[in-house]
Amino acid sequence: MTGIYYSGIPVTMKAIANPGFTFSHWIGASTSTNAEITITSVTNFSVTAVFVPQTVATSQPIYYWFMNSNIPNNIPLQTLNTTYKVGTVDGVIQYTSSLAGYPFTDTDPNWRKASMERRNSPTTINYFPELNNNLPFATSDMKGLQIKEPLQNGSLENTMVFNFSTSGHRDIKLSFAAMNELTNANAIAVDYSVNAGTPVWLTTGLGSSSLPLTATFQLYDIDFTPITAANNNADFKVRVRFTGTNMTADTGARITFNNIAVHGTEVPLAITENTGPQYYVFPNPFSDLINIVGVNETRLVTYRLFTVEGKTIKSGALENAQLQLNELPKGMYLLELSSLTGKTETKKIIKR
Repeated sequence: MTGIYYSGIPVTMKAIANPGFTFSHWIGASTSTNAEITITSVTNFSVTAVFVPQTVATSQPIYYWFMNSNIPNNIPLQTLNTTYKVGTVDGVIQYTSSLAGYPFTDTDPNWRKASMERRNSPTTINYFPELNNNLPFATSDMKGLQIKEPLQNGSLENTMVFNFSTSGHRDIKLSFAAMNELTNANAIAVDYSVNAGTPVWLTTGLGSSSLPLTATFQLYDIDFTPITAANNNADFKVRVRFTGTNMTADTGARITFNNIAVHGTEVPLAITENTGPQYYVFPNPFSDLINIVGVNETRLVTYRLFTVEGKTIKSGALENAQLQLNELPKGMYLLELSSLTGKTETKKIIKR
């Protein structure tokens, strides 16, 4: 493909493979292994996409939380590590209670309230014997995991955060069995974070961020496949909370989870780098301030802001992952973001 472009204006190109092939890398003006690249040049340039025969890859378990008697009974939990993992990095559930001061001792009035605990409630749903020493369900020693009332207290709420690395994998899915045992919750609320450091919670790309609860175990399968930033990401997180009426009730009721699994497809070695967007910009359209979320916010990020005609308006280094643009008139602009690693991405933003 050839074309004529404005000098100094970012040009974004994406390599799309034919059936049976997969993108490998670029040669020429770029040697990136990202399928989508942006080049800013003041002279003629040439770049060629290289494709290789596709290696058939299938989805496989990469993490599994199996609750058995190794988890102490009647003990409030704050964290729970995976019982199965691919590689050396554990997946961890981090639990935050709606009651300040959690976990409590057995002499406290709040003992075992708003807690995450082992629960003796087995189910065949989402059980994978091969991830549990090939033990059949009948001899699996399966228990469960319960979240107890109250589910909310003021601004606090019972929250599970699943922390796991998807490095080397794509097409991520989180699945589990769950049921509501007499609480007032009617749904599980789900969101995710793709950045390092303090999580920025997103629902973009999810088929649904609210999953209805029922009184018996059912399978929940949360598909992150459309979210390219979930691929090959060492800092991926999924947050689970609960919604409903009278969530401050304290009757001893609970929501039970079991057989929590993460599946992914191994990324071919030729494209182990994250091929999704490096940066997310929101809100867009914006009024005064925009926020920039990167896959790794620890990198120094610089920016250049252009009019659509190619005139540079301002440039500099991002501070606190934000950019104040209240002085701009309404209209469309191009925001170029660059990291120390040399990766550059251009976003179209709209001032309203």
